[in-house]
Amino acid sequence: MAENETNAPAPAEAPAMPSKLKKKRKKMNKWVKRGIALGLVAVVAGGAVIYNRSKKAKEAESEATSETSVVTRGDITVKITGSGTVTAIDEYNIVPTVNGDIKQDFFSEGDYVNEGDVLYKFDSTVADNAIKTAENQIKTVRNSVTSASNNIDSARTNLQNRADAVAKAQENIDKLTIYANSTGKVSGLNLTVGNDAGGNICTITDTSTQLVKVPFNAAQFAKIAVGDSVTLSIEKYMTTASGTVQRKYSAAGTGSDGSVVYDVEILVGGGVELPEGTIVTANVHTSTGDCQSSSAGSVFYPDPTAVNAEVQGKVQRVNVKNGDWVMKGAVIAQLESSALQDALKTARQDYTNAQTQLEEAQNNYQNALTNLENAESNLEDRQNDADDYTITAPISGVVLSKDYKAGDTIYGQNSTTLMVIADMSKMKFTISVDELDIASIALGQEVEVTSDALEGVELVGHITNISQKGNSQNGVTNYPVEVTIDEPGELMSGMNVSAEIIVAEAKNALRVPVSAVNYFDGKRYVTVVGELKGASGGRAGSRGDGGEEKADAIPDGEMPAEAPEGEAAESTPRGERSEGARGNGSDSEPATGGAPASDSEEGRSEGGAPVGAVAMGGVSGGRGSGSSDGSKRDRSEPEITLFDEEQRVEVTVGVSDGDYYEILSGLEEGQVVHDEGSSSDGGFNFGMMMGGGMGGGPGGGGPGGGGPRGGR
Repeated sequence: MAENETNAPAPAEAPAMPSKLKKKRKKMNKWVKRGIALGLVAVVAGGAVIYNRSKKAKEAESEATSETSVVTRGDITVKITGSGTVTAIDEYNIVPTVNGDIKQDFFSEGDYVNEGDVLYKFDSTVADNAIKTAENQIKTVRNSVTSASNNIDSARTNLQNRADAVAKAQENIDKLTIYANSTGKVSGLNLTVGNDAGGNICTITDTSTQLVKVPFNAAQFAKIAVGDSVTLSIEKYMTTASGTVQRKYSAAGTGSDGSVVYDVEILVGGGVELPEGTIVTANVHTSTGDCQSSSAGSVFYPDPTAVNAEVQGKVQRVNVKNGDWVMKGAVIAQLESSALQDALKTARQDYTNAQTQLEEAQNNYQNALTNLENAESNLEDRQNDADDYTITAPISGVVLSKDYKAGDTIYGQNSTTLMVIADMSKMKFTISVDELDIASIALGQEVEVTSDALEGVELVGHITNISQKGNSQNGVTNYPVEVTIDEPGELMSGMNVSAEIIVAEAKNALRVPVSAVNYFDGKRYVTVVGELKGASGGRAGSRGDGGEEKADAIPDGEMPAEAPEGEAAESTPRGERSEGARGNGSDSEPATGGAPASDSEEGRSEGGAPVGAVAMGGVSGGRGSGSSDGSKRDRSEPEITLFDEEQRVEVTVGVSDGDYYEILSGLEEGQVVHDEGSSSDGGFNFGMMMGGGMGGGPGGGGPGGGGPRGGR
């Protein structure tokens, strides 16, 4: 729970004012006004009327006691407090994961160890043998992987060979169809359906292409170029034809006159059919002039092409005959061969078998790899098992306790603690924070830490974790909050500590007790009843003695209402008291401690204080500046001037520690306010009484037979 701290005594929190008491106070206010009026009449008449105190008047005085407090300045600090037991920031129980004999131990209780230091070594003979077995298994499996890889290579080579065989067999099947390899006339064809055939089938000659070789002398030959146009003279047919130089032969020949000549091949233009051997002469039209051949040449056709069957087969069909003109690629004949068909079928089956073999080799290789991975994993597991036989420190810290040493045998792995190591460089503890205060703290917030074990030592911690899950009990929910101490000093694990978290603070704040503040219609009010004589601060509102304006006055005779039941005071900072806890706690009138005087007392006190002034210092029943026994007032005590009429002043409050409110506006230092709870806690309160004649002026009509709360 939040604890609230100030530098002045805090008044006790008063319970909520019962409704009966509110009604009584309204009646009392009315009697107070009547009493004041009577008192003023008495003063004007030339002196205060002194009444003898009767039993009834004493009872009225007791009921009309006015509890008050002075508006002062001071610090208001709102704290959340808690306690807990510190532990190391990190602590490990060293537990073995193997059974066996401890061969070596390296640290003793109280020693400091670094993370990774070897703490214990167990006998690892069994683990070492398991590692050797696993290593041998890996060697065997690796050989299997190599063999499986080689089998894959062989299967792939075999598959490629089978694919080539299929392609070759298919190619032979394709060769059973005989195609024309050029364009021209068919000749030499001698095929009969049903007979075997092979080798030469026929000859194809392109008779549409006519060529002429014509000799030219060297001078002419030099002028002629391939592509030059030519005029051919055909003496036999008494006609001419066009042509084009197709080729120049570099080999020299001898003309009919014995001169050196060179042959020029000329392509006869289309549209003219000349029989092979026809004699022609040529006139070549060159870029430098015409060149007439010295002798004639003869027409010839391009070399014929032979069509051959590359495989043997029986003639199934013949599509052409001798003399037919065929285009290149035309089917001349179709052969058939059952042997070649069987060869293709066999090649395809061999290819399928090779595919299966390759798949099996690949599967064997994958299995070998899996076996190798398992063997390597097994070796790693065995090595990890061997690591378990050596125990190292998981953290750096101090050996808090040690229960086993070299020579001991461990039988209960995972349930036996060999030693405990703790990191004591930091300490942590947990406090419980009330649900009303949990929103006031945050991660990283500073915490003041003290311990009874380290008297006078103040440590600093920080909030390192705020649990999101609270613990509810008896209708109250608390949340675990972890605090870490970075520099614990001489703090030891297990010590009890107290924590204080400052969540709000106001320095040199203007303040009043929370029991002096009332809640009404969504606003807060304070009842001002007087002020310290000579106080620097003024009063809020008028004194009611001249009809001047009052500050936010409540209707005559009414007190500010308490906050509705179940409704919290508006804008109440964390740590304030509930508004419903400020009443007197009973239906009776306030206790005696400042009742109006009804005994013989002059209107002006012996010390010269005006009527209505009382001594400050918490004296109950004091009269003016004198004492209760008639002696002179101690002039070192400050004087209070009571107002003729109380003033209800609206205030704005700031932080609250549950005992005091910070006053942001509405009051000034030195003002005296009504405080329901001040008389019971020994705080700065005053007993107020009126001068002569006030106590019984109204007669017995007021509560208790006298005017309630004199001076109001």
